[in-house]
Amino acid sequence: MKKITKSIISLSMCSIMLLTSGIIAGAAEAVTEDTGSEISTTAITPTVDPQADVIIWKYMVAHGGHLYKRRWNETQQVWVDPFWILVS
Repeated sequence: MKKITKSIISLSMCSIMLLTSGIIAGAAEAVTEDTGSEISTTAITPTVDPQADVIIWKYMVAHGGHLYKRRWNETQQVWVDPFWILVS
């Protein structure tokens, strides 16, 4: 009995998700505006808005030929690591 109930609930949830996905996807396809004598349609293109900072490694060769590295935040223009890390 429990197996049948779980199957019915799963089938119902899948059906609801499939039905609503088509409605959401078709909601923002084009914008139509009336400019007096003409009607122009402009397609809406999604834009990518990155949320993460860009982190890069900076390297330095110190006195004695030792190689050091340190992380730099390109987005905020600040150091991520407080100190240089000895590589070799």
